[in-house]
Amino acid sequence: MRLRAALVLFALVIAPLPNAAPTSFAGNDGAAVDLTMEGENGAAIPVDGIACDNLRGTPIEQRDRLEVRLPAGISAQDVFVTVCSPDGSAVDADGRNNVGTTEAEKGRLFYYPPDEYNRRQEPRGLRDVDGPATRIVMLKVSGRSHEGPAAVLAPKRIVLARTPVVMVHGINRGPDCWIAMVRATARIQGRDGKRLEIPASALDHFAPAAYEGVNFRDRNRYPFYLYYGSGPVEIGAALLARHIDTVRKRVLTGEPLPAIDYGRPKTTPKPFAYHDPDNKAGKPVRLACRRVDLIGWSYGGLIARWYLSGSRASAQDLSWPRYQSEYVLPGAGGRTLDLTPRTQYRQDVRKLIAIGSIWRGVPIVNCLNEIRFSKSEDPNALSHAPLRLPQWMPRAMWSKVGSDRNIGSFTRAIDTRIRVNSPAMEVMAIDSPWLSLLTYGVTDPDIHARAAPFRADVAYGSVAGDNSAYMAFGPVTKISPHGALLYFQKPARFPYLALEKRAGLAGLFSPIIGGARDYSDGIVPVWSAVIPGGAPGASRIVPASHDTYFTDPGTLEYTARWLNNAALPTGDTLNPLWNTPIQSRDGRKRWEFREGEMAPDGRGTLYGRIDGIGRILPGALFPARSLALRRETEDTVRVEWSAPAGGHLRRVTLYEGDTGTGENTPGHLRKLRTVEGVIESGQSFVVLGGLRKDMPYYIVAEAVTPNRPDPSIIVKSEPTRVPEN
Repeated sequence: MRLRAALVLFALVIAPLPNAAPTSFAGNDGAAVDLTMEGENGAAIPVDGIACDNLRGTPIEQRDRLEVRLPAGISAQDVFVTVCSPDGSAVDADGRNNVGTTEAEKGRLFYYPPDEYNRRQEPRGLRDVDGPATRIVMLKVSGRSHEGPAAVLAPKRIVLARTPVVMVHGINRGPDCWIAMVRATARIQGRDGKRLEIPASALDHFAPAAYEGVNFRDRNRYPFYLYYGSGPVEIGAALLARHIDTVRKRVLTGEPLPAIDYGRPKTTPKPFAYHDPDNKAGKPVRLACRRVDLIGWSYGGLIARWYLSGSRASAQDLSWPRYQSEYVLPGAGGRTLDLTPRTQYRQDVRKLIAIGSIWRGVPIVNCLNEIRFSKSEDPNALSHAPLRLPQWMPRAMWSKVGSDRNIGSFTRAIDTRIRVNSPAMEVMAIDSPWLSLLTYGVTDPDIHARAAPFRADVAYGSVAGDNSAYMAFGPVTKISPHGALLYFQKPARFPYLALEKRAGLAGLFSPIIGGARDYSDGIVPVWSAVIPGGAPGASRIVPASHDTYFTDPGTLEYTARWLNNAALPTGDTLNPLWNTPIQSRDGRKRWEFREGEMAPDGRGTLYGRIDGIGRILPGALFPARSLALRRETEDTVRVEWSAPAGGHLRRVTLYEGDTGTGENTPGHLRKLRTVEGVIESGQSFVVLGGLRKDMPYYIVAEAVTPNRPDPSIIVKSEPTRVPEN
C-alpha cells in the first residue's frame, strides 16, 4: 500500500493532472522560469542563454552554468526536469549528450551546457559542423508547490552559443589580416548546407587606439605604432587580457563584438552579434560567457601563450626576461610607457589554435639577432659578411643597401618595411629567455628541466605550413628566405640555414625558390610550428606559406572543425609528449628532440644565448672555434672537432708557412698533405705526424653535418695555427 501511494505521488509530481485547475506558477509565455548567471559581485544577472565554453572534463565547480529561477513556492528538490532539442532529441549521432544537464544544489537548480556547442560533439568533417552560431534547447520542468496541485511549467527556451573567438595577429600586420579568413570561413557550408558563423573579434596590437592614454593611430605623434605589431610580448598580453574582458562583457549585455577594424570602415566586416536563431532581425541576446577561444597567427600565438602563462615571476625577480635593446615609447603626460607590464591570467580561455606560430623558436630570427647585436668592430661579425646582389634585383634595393654591400646593410634596408630591429625578434629566437620561460618555467633551464608549455585546463591545436615560397624581389617571386640568405650571402658564414630548406626543391633556381612540401612556411620551420605527440587534433601540416594561411582550405577546415570539437587535447595530455619526434607532411624528414633543448637533436650547438639574446653560438658561426689543436709530441698534432649541429670531420689539410701580418695570421701557405675521411664511426679526432720543430703550421678542417635525406651541410674552417710544442 505504501509503495502504491509513493508511485501515485511521484506521478503527480512529474506530470500535470488532466483536470487540475491552473496554478499561480504555470503559464504559456515561458515567464514562469527565468535564467540568470552569477556576476562577479554575486549578483544575479538575467540572460537568455549561455556560450558553450566548458571543456570536456572540467571539474563541476569550475564549469560555466546558469541558475534556473523557479516560481515562488517551488523548490528545486520538488521538480522533474528534462532538457532536449526542439525535435525532442538529446544526444548526437555518437550517443553523446549535446543539450546539457541540470543539477539541484542546496535548493537551487542549475543548468550546465553540453561540452561543445556543436550538435555533433566530435565532428568528423565540415558537414558535421553547425552553421549558425546559436541554437535552441528546451528546458521542461514539472513540479508542484508545497500546498498547490501538480503542474507543468511552460517550456523554457535556452539559447546555446558558439564560444566567441579572439584572433591575434603577428608582426608587420594589423588585425585586418583576419578579414580574408573571416570571409572565407563564412563561405563554408556546414550541416544542412548552412553557412558557418564564427563569432570573431580581433585584437589590435599593431596600433591600438587606446593604450595607457595613448592613441597609436595618431601617425603624426606616434610613428612607432608599438613597433608594427612587433612590440614587447608583455604589452600584447596586456592588450589581449583587456580585449577578452571587453568581448565577455559585450556577450553578456547583448552588444556586438568589437569590429575587426583597422581604419578602413568600407572594407571592415560587420561586427558579429549573437541572435535568437528564430529571430535574426531581433535584438541581440544576452549570454553568460566565461571563456573565449583564441586563434594566434605567428607572433600572435606567442602573445596568447604569454597571457596564458600569467606572470610566472615577480617584478623583482632578476631572472625575468629583459630586452637588451632600449625601446622607449612616449606615453601620456610626458611619461615613458611601461613596456613590460605584468598581466595575470584570468582563467578566461578555453582553446588556443596556433597558426604558423612559434613553439620552439625561429632560426632566421637568431640569424637576424646575430647580425644586429654582434660588435660592429668585429671583422668576423655576420653583419660584415659579403652580400651578392644579382642584376635582376630592383635598383631601389641596390641604393638602399649602399656601398657597404654586406648583410648588415641589407637588414637595415629592409627594416623600413619589415621591423627586424624590434622586441619581437628578441622574443622569437631559439633559446630566448621568453621561450625558455614559456616552455620550462625558468629563463635558464638545464638539461634536467621538465618541459610544460601547455596549461592543463586549456585545449590546444596547431597548423604548420610547408610552402616556403614567401618573398618577392623584383621579377623573381616565391623566394624562400632560408634559401635566399644562403644565395645572397656568399661565401656563407652560417650555412646551417640549409637545414630548413629542402634541397633541389625548385630545380635550377634552388635554393632561392621555395615551394610546397618544404621544411618551413618561409619563416617558421615545421618542427617549431607543430605541436608534437600526434594527439588527435593537435596539429596539421598544410601547403601554406606564412602569409597564405588565411585562405588556405586546409587551415580553414582544421580551424572550423576544431573550434567545434569537444575532443581537442588539453595541456595535461600534451605536456608529456613535448619531446616526441616530428615528421614532415610526406614523412620525408624527421626531427628528434632532447630534454632541455629547443632546437632539434644535433642543433643545440648552433643556437644559444649570448648577452641575454638568442643568437648563433660562435662555434657554428666560426668553424675555427670548433677546432681543438694540441701537440701530443714534438712531431705530432691532435686535431679534434667539437661537432656543431652533429657534424664530424671529413677532411683535414696541413699547411706550413710564415706568420703573415700577425703572430697567428697566416701569410703564404704551402700545402703539405690532406687526410680524407678522417673520422670513422665512434672517433672524433685525428693525429697528424711528421711536424718539424719551430716551423709554423696551420690546419684547415672541413666538416660534414648530416641532413638526411637531403645533401649534407659542408663547413670549412679558416686556417688555424698549430700550437708550438
